[in-house]
Amino acid sequence: MKKTVPFEFFGENQTIYFDVLRIAELEDRMKESIYEIMNKSGGMKLAVAGLTIGLRHHYPKITPAFVIEKMEEHFEHGGTLEELVLPVAKAISESGIFGKKDEAKEKNA
Repeated sequence: MKKTVPFEFFGENQTIYFDVLRIAELEDRMKESIYEIMNKSGGMKLAVAGLTIGLRHHYPKITPAFVIEKMEEHFEHGGTLEELVLPVAKAISESGIFGKKDEAKEKNA
């Protein structure tokens, strides 16, 4: 079961998710391993690539140009880059490729 993360910056009731295939595509597009991608602070490159790949289930013919247009609208309305990148990073983490979280440990921490 894929774990989705809410992403309503481009439309209501939308989510973003990554699975192994989408992560492989992200690595290919960014020319870096997922470890390198996640160890960086995230910027426009991650936002555009991550949203283009992670939102494909809502927009089957999504392009980077479409994502950039939506991002510009978001910024014009006072939105930030961080608001767009954090769900991408969370969705990558929720994919399970880094292992499952021990929720009991997290609650006690």
